[in-house]
Amino acid sequence: MINNILEKTFSFFLNKKTEERICYFSLCLIIAVFSFFILFRANWIIGDDFETLQTTAIGITEHIGRHIGQEKVSNGRFYPLGHYDLNLLAFIPGAQSPLAHYIYICLQFILLIFLFWKTSGELKILGNKNMLSFSKENNDSKANLYLKTLALVILICSSGFSWVFLDINYPERFLLILLTAFAFFLIKGIKTQKTSCFIISGIIAAYATYMKETVIGALTVIAIANLLFNKELTKKEKYFHFFLLINTLCFLIFYYFLAFRNHTSIYGIRNESSLYAISAVLMAEKTNIIIIAFAIFRLWKAILRNERKYLFTDSLLFGSAAYIISFAILKLYAPYYFIPALLLALPAIILTIYQINKPIIKISGFALLLLLSVLNIPSCFDNFSMSYVERTTHMPLIRTIAEHKENGGKLFWHIPQDISNNPINSTIAGQRHIYNVFIDFVNRKKDNSILPGRNENFEIFSSENELNLNGNDVVMIPLFASENGLPNPMPEQITKKLKHAEFNLITSNLLYVKIYMRKGSYIEKNWLLSHSGKI
Repeated sequence: MINNILEKTFSFFLNKKTEERICYFSLCLIIAVFSFFILFRANWIIGDDFETLQTTAIGITEHIGRHIGQEKVSNGRFYPLGHYDLNLLAFIPGAQSPLAHYIYICLQFILLIFLFWKTSGELKILGNKNMLSFSKENNDSKANLYLKTLALVILICSSGFSWVFLDINYPERFLLILLTAFAFFLIKGIKTQKTSCFIISGIIAAYATYMKETVIGALTVIAIANLLFNKELTKKEKYFHFFLLINTLCFLIFYYFLAFRNHTSIYGIRNESSLYAISAVLMAEKTNIIIIAFAIFRLWKAILRNERKYLFTDSLLFGSAAYIISFAILKLYAPYYFIPALLLALPAIILTIYQINKPIIKISGFALLLLLSVLNIPSCFDNFSMSYVERTTHMPLIRTIAEHKENGGKLFWHIPQDISNNPINSTIAGQRHIYNVFIDFVNRKKDNSILPGRNENFEIFSSENELNLNGNDVVMIPLFASENGLPNPMPEQITKKLKHAEFNLITSNLLYVKIYMRKGSYIEKNWLLSHSGKI
């Protein structure tokens, strides 16, 4: 059987033209490299993995209400299906290990590549005169092959793509698959006018809506753009886009009554101005500037020049811009947030450049896109390197801390006296909860009678007088930003007491927490000695 698969694989490549082989081999190489790093040294990482350790890592499904208000903290978050797909692992025997979780992620990565390739194949937009044409005679197959490959390279090499596939709890990962499938079945529906295709695309859109709040902006704009500008929509297509608007209304009702009405704090809103928020979003991911610029250009074409023959891809582009703007409104800036926006925008951007009549401008446009991808490659490998460090160091440290406690040591957690009524106090409490989950996970019994996060493993202290240290103790000092944006320094008296007790700084960047242990016990565990004391 294996010989037969290999024979068919080699014959497939040998029967292709040279340029086709280059494209397919390049994609296979990218898939192989990414798959390797996704699976390499799979392990839990201190951070959002605390959610997994309370659910699928111990064979328990995640409750749909977990991300409504965010862990019973009224912060207005509402993405109940954020990583609900992970629940599948709870029903598979032996799938509770970190390797099983990353195998699942690797399969999702391969599925995304396959779906993206198939969707690009269905969207034969190159060389066509109309919005969608599936006539082989009008289609430039070689150009399609090159540009599909370019689009995938741009997507995979974007600075946030590797983030979402090297960690477990990013909604963007499964969201990429859903948005690609949404477009695939919608195109199929437009092509065949089969009701089943529109229904499947609608169900996927409804699911995606509850994976990230900003998805609703993209889907709403896609529907409005088609209903306003496309005068040739069939009855089924109109019904589909009206369904998207009804879906928006339902989401807003649920969001208001289940999350927003009871919120005490919300998202990333701080004291930044709107102008700062917009600039931060544009700078978070290089392609955001390109997406917004192309969206403005295509909107100008659609309204003032009445150029609407590529409205399908343009509507995806407008939805992408709305997705980005939503994050500016919420003041959330992490690069990985914007990967779905890039996915939606790529067809329109590539088509717009391809339609330019002047060869020098066209070549320059594609060269710029390729250059951006090349410039992002170092950040991809930085993510690979960081992932390796986190996977090989975080759990050994947690086991060391848990063993110190088992050997009679105390775990101290510092909370300054002057922030008891400060909103940052809830952030510090959240950090402590995450460490409690990890320590409980290491110490739990096989029958899960001790569920992660149920215990308070730390003794809270505010001053040096509350520190009675012995050799097995561990001192945790959470970092938090002061008014000038810099971490608040630890009180000098506490620093002196730790030095007097021969406690050394082990690490200061694990979920923004400084960790101190006595040097002798630390060396005996042989945990990442090369990083001792480094910030």
